[in-house]
Amino acid sequence: MLETTYREIKTPLTEDPNYGFVSGRIRFREKFLLRERDYEGLIQATSEKDFLSLLSNTPYAQFKGKDPLGVIQAAEWENHLFLKEYAHSLDLLKILLFPFDLHNLKIYRKGLKLRKDLSLFSSPFGYFSYPNFPSEIAQLAQNPSLSDDQLEVELFSRIYSLAQKFPFLAQYLSLLADVSNLLTLLRVMRFALSPFQFLPHGYFTEKFLSSLTPLPLRELPERFPSPISEILKEAIPFISEGDFGFLRLEKRLYHLLLSFLRTAGQSLFGYEVLSAYYLLKRQEIENLRRIYLSRFFYQITNLTILKELIIV
Repeated sequence: MLETTYREIKTPLTEDPNYGFVSGRIRFREKFLLRERDYEGLIQATSEKDFLSLLSNTPYAQFKGKDPLGVIQAAEWENHLFLKEYAHSLDLLKILLFPFDLHNLKIYRKGLKLRKDLSLFSSPFGYFSYPNFPSEIAQLAQNPSLSDDQLEVELFSRIYSLAQKFPFLAQYLSLLADVSNLLTLLRVMRFALSPFQFLPHGYFTEKFLSSLTPLPLRELPERFPSPISEILKEAIPFISEGDFGFLRLEKRLYHLLLSFLRTAGQSLFGYEVLSAYYLLKRQEIENLRRIYLSRFFYQITNLTILKELIIV
């Protein structure tokens, strides 16, 4: 089932005329999303000046006059405001902005425990303005009996329920749960960690994933369908040797997720087109942040490692 899920979209795409105008704008914008050759140039930049110079030949030139982190933040704002301008549903925004709200809730929770104001570490890109969460969500964060993992599961379940009105995004969330759970499963097995509460609503159940934890890593690939089995076969030797295997695994799993998002191109217009573009652009911006920080903050020059950081 999962193989066809990753390779084919089984949910009919909508054609909502309310998204007709923005879909036309997105088709134009999609032509300028960064390609692998663009990233290859960026990871070989020897100075921040060179990094900015290369970005000046892309749509990021609109943010000229800023340092690299300023460019990245400006791009985040531009993508965020573009989504908010054209999304015709508040529930759609809640689904797409969920990762930032989760981040902010964890920051809020930590601030309560430490009795400190940690707003400096919050994100401005959530649906809810930090720390003004709805009372029922704030109560979750204030519940001392809930771990951070349980909080994430609870919020993810709420978002998944909202997504039932948006079948494309419901399927995306199921795939996202699988990707997150597979990465967690490998970490639990590789480092003999305590059992972890996996995200619900994926195609692989928590019972199935938990049953695999006693196995040797080498036996995992045969327990999964294609293309997951091939990805695991490639990544596990590197994971076992501690040779940046989790970077390889993350890149290949998220590549499948982005491939799914690109199936929205089969729709002429609809919420799918806007959602997919926003998420693809968000990953592009994250790629730039990863390259910049790795190359110029952590001083990583190994091109093989830098390439593994890029998810396209």
